[in-house]
Amino acid sequence: MYLSESSRWEVQARRQRNYDPLYMDLAVESVVTGKMNPTQAAREFRVPRQTIVNRLNRLKIRSQMCIKRLFNDNNTQDNTG
Repeated sequence: MYLSESSRWEVQARRQRNYDPLYMDLAVESVVTGKMNPTQAAREFRVPRQTIVNRLNRLKIRSQMCIKRLFNDNNTQDNTG
C-alpha cells in the first residue's frame, strides 16, 4: 500500500505511547545521576531515546530558571537590606 507524505505524517502523528511512564522516569533518573547515557537508558528501559533527551532538556531549562530566580531574589534582598 502506497502512502503519500501527508498520510505518513498523519499515521505517525497518531502513534500511541507504547512505554510505561515509570520506565521513562527511571531512564531519565539514570541519565541524570550519571549511571547511563541516553542511548543506554533507552535500550535498557525500552523507551524512545529522543523523548529522554527532550525531558532532560526541559529539566535543564527549568533548573536554570530556578537558579536565575534565586540569584535575582538574593540580589534584591542584599540591595534593600
